[in-house]
Amino acid sequence: MINLNNIKSINWEDKSISILGAGRSGLGAFKLANYLNANIFLSDNGKKKINIPKTNKFNYEYLGHTDKVLDADLIIKSPGIPNKIDILNKCAENKIPIVSEIEFASWFSNSEIIAVTGSNGKTTTVNLIFDIFKHADTNVLLGGNIGKPYSENVLYELSQNKSFIHILEVSSYQAEHLVNFKPSISCLLNISEDHMDRYKCMEDYVEAKLNILKNLSKQDVLIYNFDDKILNKRLGKQKNIIPFSAKSKSNSLFNFENNKIICKESCKSLSLSKTKLIGLHNVYNIIAALTISSIYGVKFTKAKNAISNFDPLAHRTEQIGIINGVKFINDSKSTTIASTNAAIRCFEEITLILGGQTKGLINFEEIKNIIQNKNIKRVIFYGDVCLELNNKIKPNKNLYLIQNFKKAIEKSIEITPSNNCVLLSPAFSSFDQFKSYKERGDKFRKILEEYSYAK
Repeated sequence: MINLNNIKSINWEDKSISILGAGRSGLGAFKLANYLNANIFLSDNGKKKINIPKTNKFNYEYLGHTDKVLDADLIIKSPGIPNKIDILNKCAENKIPIVSEIEFASWFSNSEIIAVTGSNGKTTTVNLIFDIFKHADTNVLLGGNIGKPYSENVLYELSQNKSFIHILEVSSYQAEHLVNFKPSISCLLNISEDHMDRYKCMEDYVEAKLNILKNLSKQDVLIYNFDDKILNKRLGKQKNIIPFSAKSKSNSLFNFENNKIICKESCKSLSLSKTKLIGLHNVYNIIAALTISSIYGVKFTKAKNAISNFDPLAHRTEQIGIINGVKFINDSKSTTIASTNAAIRCFEEITLILGGQTKGLINFEEIKNIIQNKNIKRVIFYGDVCLELNNKIKPNKNLYLIQNFKKAIEKSIEITPSNNCVLLSPAFSSFDQFKSYKERGDKFRKILEEYSYAK
């Protein structure tokens, strides 16, 4: 076994590491562990053989996790693997330390970390921070829950023998098994109900998010959304905090007034109309990114230029076409009620396409509140949840039940009049008919392209 309180003294050539999961995160951990010349056992539950040659210091299994995993000094668990599976229970019984991939990678980096988490907006925010820092000629690497695993970026840092600032998107899954992980700046964007198929209750989910703060010291900074009720209640009395807000003039570094984000220090402003980002949720993302860049001394004018040129990310309130005067908005990334609610506020005269697969218990009351929004004129329930939604919710709207995704999109084209908007903002995961929200959004685009071509 290894002592996690004394990581720097470990000779990894003498240690055995079992990695659970051969996805992006697990393979990233494998590459770093291989660089350290550790003895590695990679265990995956998938049906495909792992495409890495076996050696005297590396072996693997697939089709399930066997007790071979237990012959290890350390377990690195990929975020997608549930916490209560048999092999992890056995690891705990054998007192083998279990850590996340980002925890493991952090042991070998001498660079600062900016860690961003939250239920919604993480990806846009870290990309904004990355673009701002690149405009300011700062050495930065982007990774974590987006792009390259943190392990691969740390390996790159070691190969280059120089320091970077690591900008990390951190999911609740990644934050579950942290021990020494210590960001210089931790940013919490918001908390809303999500992943209730993974967590027993909302409090467990909140605790997972807040786990990135467990090693916060006087030298570190916590940035959080002052307008978020859960975060304000939990973090309002923390030290070393800088709140950000789009509604209050508290202690934030930036204000939002008359559709402008105003830097308090310089009194210079950024008009939201000069950016390609729409909606109040993106105001929060921008202010969070500006707050972090300001702490690092990036001039507001450089940050402003980066934000003005920033292109919205795919599948996030992304306009993908206009057919017969109808705007089609791809917001497939919205897999929570909160993110769908944010998208609805951005548009008027909406045909809303909502559905997919549930992540746990469905909050019917919140969905009912969403579809009662005056901006929504027509609703299409699709996917695995459509019948259950119909049984529980009887909206005073034009309602359509169409389980098949393609037919649901085709129906939206048929029923939506000119100068209206079709908004795919599902509020549920995509796994009933697709492998990911990206595949769902791409299918949306393809259906529209085929329809335009057929005309």
